[in-house]
Amino acid sequence: MKVLANDGISQSGVDALQKAGFEVITTKVAQEQLANFINENEVSAILVRSAKMHDMELASTVKAIGRAGAVDEVVHDVGAVEEHARLIKLV
Repeated sequence: MKVLANDGISQSGVDALQKAGFEVITTKVAQEQLANFINENEVSAILVRSAKMHDMELASTVKAIGRAGAVDEVVHDVGAVEEHARLIKLV
């Protein structure tokens, strides 16, 4: 599974995810290119801090979106996203 840490992640976070079997992508993707990047690279999980994903059409490969703070600031239609992905508040 691929995890996109679009707003950065500590090396210990990368190490922990890789140890758990995840491929971690730390490329910073511009907001207007984010949906295409996620869909084209078959990203399974997204870790974000400030991305606005309100109007994005995400592929069903996305299984989790993690955000430091309220997830509804990233995704307006929580119900639609939760049909195929889990929204996670990171602390």
